[in-house]
Amino acid sequence: MIAEGEHQQQDFKTRIDDSRKIARTLVAFANADGGRLLVGVKDNGTVCGVRVDEELHMVEAAAEMYCRPAVAFRSQVWKADIRSVVEIVVEPSRHRPHRCEVEEGRWEAYLRLEDENIKVTPSSRGAGITHSGPIARLLSTTATSGGCLNRGAKGNCWGFARWPAR
Repeated sequence: MIAEGEHQQQDFKTRIDDSRKIARTLVAFANADGGRLLVGVKDNGTVCGVRVDEELHMVEAAAEMYCRPAVAFRSQVWKADIRSVVEIVVEPSRHRPHRCEVEEGRWEAYLRLEDENIKVTPSSRGAGITHSGPIARLLSTTATSGGCLNRGAKGNCWGFARWPAR
């Protein structure tokens, strides 16, 4: 797993200091293809280990308090010598779009693109999400493979319609 490095469906975190920040990763995975978060691994793939209970508490807080709707996940603890790595697995959600609270009262949606979480922004003037380049290609690909963009209740287009199960 670690040898694969960070990519579309895998992210490394040394530890979790901020539940709001980790909520972005959970939401990005849930809104895209799902993914695996390995906590206790540096960006270069070195296992540094973590205190399992503390990290699980932070992820649970992120998923329940800072994600709308809440993001479901499963966890597993791996041992590398005496160090513990927490694996958090998020499946692609059937309840898209998920948003996370980035600051008090401000909720944003994210998608996972390669090894980054990309903010999806609202557009009050078009029929699509306002992005170009790689994120536009991702959205275009997603739309043609079962996902679809949808106008919000106020007529602004920012999000996804519910996507069928795969």
